[in-house]
Amino acid sequence: MTGNTVEPRMLGYLARRLADLIDILPVDPAAIDLATAADHVARLSYDIKRATAWMNTALNSAIPVLLPQREAIEQLTDAMIPMADAQQARTRALAHVAHGYRAAAIPGVGPSHLRADESTSRIIAADFYSRARGHLDEATAELRRDPRPAPRISPPPAAPASAPRTGPRR
Repeated sequence: MTGNTVEPRMLGYLARRLADLIDILPVDPAAIDLATAADHVARLSYDIKRATAWMNTALNSAIPVLLPQREAIEQLTDAMIPMADAQQARTRALAHVAHGYRAAAIPGVGPSHLRADESTSRIIAADFYSRARGHLDEATAELRRDPRPAPRISPPPAAPASAPRTGPRR
């Protein structure tokens, strides 16, 4: 980061981090474990916190934010929505995995038959992981998109030339 700007290279960096995270998210319920699920939630939380800090620094600085930086900030805010959705889905996956481990450790735990079994909890968690992958794909695409072209503002029409006054001046 240079001064108060959010730069396109930052967006690229964040897009790479999200793509790396997509690559390591498990798709097989058997591959989901509590420690890894917690790590995935923490990793995305860190990325969201860092992106928010970039925007906060840029917007709360006394230095004016120029158009290219404004476009990068807009892109980043557009990507934050699916990132937050992915975080919610992964947190729910973590909750199901944790409950599955708890159910396995303490027989009879779980008010619902859907949550009483560790394998069922892993299947539900895998579903939330797939939702998170979709949201992260959306965020990554948003971060990698070309900035929107600046609106073209045409100059105001020329005022008609005024004709010489022939009458008395007031």
